[in-house]
Amino acid sequence: MTAQHPLPSLAAPPAADGMTMADLILHIAGDPALPIVRRRNVASAIRRLCVLLGLDPGQVPAAFWAFRERLAGFEPVAAGVTVRRFQTIKSDVGFALKRVSAPVARPRQKLSGAWEDLKGTVDSPWQTLKIGRLAHYCSARGIAPVEVDDAVIEGYRSFVEQQTFKTSPQRHVRALCGQWNKLAAADSTSPSPLGLMAVTPPAGRTTYAAAWEDLPAGFRAGAERWLHSLSCDADLFDADAPTRPLRPVSVDTYRFKLRQMAGALREQGEDIAGLQSLGDLVELDRVRAIVAFFQERGARSGTAPTGKITDGGILHVLRLVARYTRPDDDALHTRLKKAHGRTSTGPRSMGRRPAAALRQFDDPAAFDRLIALPPAIAARLDARDRLTRREALDYQAAVALELLLMRPIRLRNLVALRVGEHVRRDAGGVRIVIPAGEVKNDVALEHLLPAESAALLERYLDKALPVLASDRNGLLFPGATSGRPKAQENLGRQMSRLVRRHTGLAVSPHLVRHIAAKLYMDAVPDGLETMRQVLAHKSADTTARSYVGLQNAAAIARYDALVLARRGPSAPAVPR
Repeated sequence: MTAQHPLPSLAAPPAADGMTMADLILHIAGDPALPIVRRRNVASAIRRLCVLLGLDPGQVPAAFWAFRERLAGFEPVAAGVTVRRFQTIKSDVGFALKRVSAPVARPRQKLSGAWEDLKGTVDSPWQTLKIGRLAHYCSARGIAPVEVDDAVIEGYRSFVEQQTFKTSPQRHVRALCGQWNKLAAADSTSPSPLGLMAVTPPAGRTTYAAAWEDLPAGFRAGAERWLHSLSCDADLFDADAPTRPLRPVSVDTYRFKLRQMAGALREQGEDIAGLQSLGDLVELDRVRAIVAFFQERGARSGTAPTGKITDGGILHVLRLVARYTRPDDDALHTRLKKAHGRTSTGPRSMGRRPAAALRQFDDPAAFDRLIALPPAIAARLDARDRLTRREALDYQAAVALELLLMRPIRLRNLVALRVGEHVRRDAGGVRIVIPAGEVKNDVALEHLLPAESAALLERYLDKALPVLASDRNGLLFPGATSGRPKAQENLGRQMSRLVRRHTGLAVSPHLVRHIAAKLYMDAVPDGLETMRQVLAHKSADTTARSYVGLQNAAAIARYDALVLARRGPSAPAVPR
């Protein structure tokens, strides 16, 4: 029998004033409108959810938002609960929360004819999922597709925040708006347009960096000349051209640093219209203001000691700008050099966040769970006669993880792999071959995959890839657009979710490079040169700076073992 879910009102409050989850249990247990078995099951689900998330029912408000933070990092499998069971628990708790905020229960309404017709025109599963949720929300309120505007989207956003367990409501609504606007654009050119209106996505993350267009034209022109002089397109005989030209991505990074510095001045109360030329940026008073902003920002976030700045690139770029715009000002160059040294947090090393993420691998069993995951996923899916799209995506994520574990390349190179071009079969096996021009540090990569990894890859090509792309075009990880690879962030998110769902570990694609270094150097503390070759670093200094902490930890562990080994049964007694 289908449960009678209440339909929350748009203006319904998120919970009864002052009600806790413990109060909600008592309320549900005494609800005469519910069958006894239903009361017992829902009350049990509330207790179970609080236990799983480590929450005290007597302290947690009876509101969806109270669970959002814990749910964002929770994986049922890691907690010993199946995904289906956890969904049932959440559904029952959601039923109870909606019941106290909208006590008049009504069955879930079917979609109106207009919404059914619109869903029939959507051929993307992603679009269907997003639009379907909005469709049910609007159908229940008598809102037709042609009436969807910014006010409706705002009401839907409020509903998602107050009446669902969505862990990222803002991101969900932004994604919905993107899909809706694609539908509206396609509708405007169709033979029988419905009249769908484009909507305005909710504001995303704000940044202090100034928009490039907001900077004065003279400043932008000077900056573009300077950036061009550093790029691969610069005149070889230009006196300002660097010995090693910057890649386009590095040029973009320098341009963003300029925006950050202009934004820092604006945050300090200066009108950035005064930046009429690039050289204006390195006037001493402005340099002081920029550095002070980043010092305060680092101290406020707790990521840098007092007087230091976490973004060493800021002063580095200021020094380069000073050399370009004021080459003869030795006093300025000396000041900037000293300031760079005094405000730096020291030699570049592994970042704070990846270092913290690596601590989950202090337990050797974590390595074992991660390494065993790709073949386990593949073995389970190989037993299927046919794969669904979701299963094929899991296979894809497993293959991505396998390749990163065995050959920890950068994510941008991973998503661009093409069969026959980068993935090559020969008599010796399967090789990953990436030309130097496609690698960040211009070091060509050629790796022979282990036989087990090659076999897993072959099964993916035969079974899963045809489900994901009809026109393969040689792409190992095809995206939604034919002939284009999957976006880096999409594949990374897909892989991270697979790992968290099955192991409870928080692993990003780039973290796998650090995991590889930790795995090896825990076993071989003197293995920096080996890891330099595995990670394809051009300089041993890069490897040493990044992983000296891992080397030190392994060395200290060996020292501790030596000391403790001498403190055994034969150790001399302490004199009385």
